[in-house]
Amino acid sequence: MARVTKFREKWRCQIERQGNPELSRTFLKRADAIAWGKWAEAELARGRPVEEILCGVPEQPLPVSLASEAPPPPSNYTVGDLIRRYLLEVSPHKKSGKYDASTMRLLLADFGRLPITALTSGALSAYKTRRLRSVSASSVTHELGMLHRAYVLAREEWGIEFPGPIPRTRKPPQPKGRTRRVSDDELNKILAATESTELPIIARFAVATAMRRGELMSMQWEHIDLLKRTVLLPETKNGHSRTVPLTRAAVALLESVGPQPSGPVFQLRPDSVSQMWGYAARRAGVHDIRFHDTRHEATSRFFEMGLSQIEVSRITGHLTLSMLNRYVHLPSTHLLEKLDAADDRKRAIAGSDKAWGKTGGGKVRSKKAGLWRKLRANGDKG
Repeated sequence: MARVTKFREKWRCQIERQGNPELSRTFLKRADAIAWGKWAEAELARGRPVEEILCGVPEQPLPVSLASEAPPPPSNYTVGDLIRRYLLEVSPHKKSGKYDASTMRLLLADFGRLPITALTSGALSAYKTRRLRSVSASSVTHELGMLHRAYVLAREEWGIEFPGPIPRTRKPPQPKGRTRRVSDDELNKILAATESTELPIIARFAVATAMRRGELMSMQWEHIDLLKRTVLLPETKNGHSRTVPLTRAAVALLESVGPQPSGPVFQLRPDSVSQMWGYAARRAGVHDIRFHDTRHEATSRFFEMGLSQIEVSRITGHLTLSMLNRYVHLPSTHLLEKLDAADDRKRAIAGSDKAWGKTGGGKVRSKKAGLWRKLRANGDKG
């Protein structure tokens, strides 16, 4: 049965299917979410492919059937055919490929019937402007980037020739990265406001390890070594595995869960964690805070502990220092403390040098002078 819930400033419709992955779509209006849920359930009952349901809307079905077997001749390719082939051949091999159909939905609705040679940069620019009124710049960049990759594959690997350059438009300006941190007081308020027994452990473990939400929810007991205090993440967002060292606090949190020989550590779904966090934050009166801010907080705390950039990146999994720096938000008070400590050390060294000159240094010089006079006297005698 379809379930509609509030998600930030939007409405999310989720359809649970026994033995199959859950279907989920997000809408600006609650009425649209309800309408899509009813339509999607009916289409599922008719046996319509899931990809079409994720991309379609009740009032505007897909212009291109994703279920067709053979691709058309290259000369007859439409933008919809290009997207369909991308979803069928490329998306299944991507870690986040299950979301591609939803990402391509509006592109299909707008450009699906166009021949691939008819799509222009002006049309993409108009699409970008319209989408920016309702979604973030990063979402628009992701959508247009996926369409561009489909065009590149068509020309370089699929043997589909078309004249002229690939149509494209400038990326929308990206907003400045968040600088939000999570104070201990805010964390305590939020976790006191939740009814979940797992969320407090998950959130505190996130602050102790800087692990991403998806990494936390995919943790397996067989990958945890409590004696060595490490957890192995075989697959992460950037495609690399990494081993995360566990602080004593992190180990204590895992022990409170009750270690098992194997299986998932936590039972919540990633999106449920964000929803429960947001709901608890509103109840606690803590504003403008996301679960991902715990990763910013943890990363900043590692630097405050005195760890180097390389050491922190080994924990957080950032591949470049520029990406790591986006997560570091050190307060001016912490920087002032380090500056004052450095200044105190400098003064202490300068003071010891002066004291050495007045005491120890003078004694050494007087000893050398006495030894020189003694040598001269012996030489005169000889």
